[in-house]
Amino acid sequence: VAVIMGKPLILVNLDRSPYVPPFDGSCGLSPARTAEDLAARIREAMRSPAEFTAGLRGPYERILAGFAGPLDGTASERVLAELARLSAPRL
Repeated sequence: VAVIMGKPLILVNLDRSPYVPPFDGSCGLSPARTAEDLAARIREAMRSPAEFTAGLRGPYERILAGFAGPLDGTASERVLAELARLSAPRL
């Protein structure tokens, strides 16, 4: 959500344990895996937050839409409806 709001976000995986999709690099998001890579990304984000965030916006929007549906202002309602459906008694 931070990226959608124009806030820089850096995914970090310094212990190099495997991440699951979409955070494994397969969807356009690749975590910083070394201290040097993290430092470079922080410098880039501080130099131009809007530019840094623009490159991440597309992947994050696709991921968010995959979990919550389109960015149309009604995601909360869809999530609540799904929770109600899943919690309904089954006969």
